[in-house]
Formats: sequence, C-alpha cells, structure tokens
Amino acid sequence: MNYYLVKVSYEKEVEFQNLKRIVESYVIKSKDADFNGHFLDYMNRYAGKVLINIESINKMKISDVLFFDGKKYFIVKMRFIVENAETGAVRKAIEQYIVRSISLADAIVSFNKRICDTSITENMIVSVRELNVIDIINN
Repeated sequence: MNYYLVKVSYEKEVEFQNLKRIVESYVIKSKDADFNGHFLDYMNRYAGKVLINIESINKMKISDVLFFDGKKYFIVKMRFIVENAETGAVRKAIEQYIVRSISLADAIVSFNKRICDTSITENMIVSVRELNVIDIINN
C-alpha cells in the first residue's frame, strides 16, 4: 500500500453568511494514486456539498500506521540495523510510521511498546513530529 498526503481547500459558510476558505490535509492509503473519486465522495460527506479543490498530492514514504487512543497524528522516524544473511554486511535503514495518539510523549511510549521493544534488531527513534492532518482514509 502507498500513502499520499493530500491538501484540499474549500469555502465554507460561517456566521452571517460569510464564506471562509478552509485548507485541510488528509492521508490517503491506496494501492495507487487513482483515488480522487472515493476521496471526493468522502469530502462531500464531511464538508457538505461544496466545491473541493485538491491543492496537492504527495506520495509519502510510510511503512505503517499505528492507531492508539487520541486524535493527533505524528510521524515517527526509526533507524534500525539490518544484516545481510548471506554476506554478513551491516547497514542502517530508516523507516517512517504514522502514529495516532493523544500527545507526542504518548506517541513515543506507545510506539516503543509496539515496535521498538518487540523488534529483534537494534533500533532507535530518530525523530517525532506532529503531522497536521484531519484523518487517514483507506481507499
């Protein structure tokens, strides 16, 4: 599966019939980049029958998404050591995960319990940052 960061904009009516431009980001999990119809259906249910403009679509390098309690999303970058079984050569590899959690601290603790503590390879969290998205949508 591939993950895409999709940025959209639309105008929404606020108090006194004024229009406000809304810009939001979503992560789409899809086999390929042909998800526009499904995504626009989702947005019409969420935002109402408004004109949705897709501002950008960027493919993300994400290994997996981990869901814990909370509504915030974080990107956890992990470095681990990989040994080639045939040659014995050792190399460092980087993987990124999206973690849904209550807070940055909770994301680190939950990620460590799920990934780092159960892994048989040497690994280390390199960075954690908040990912400003509304939702993750499966296509």
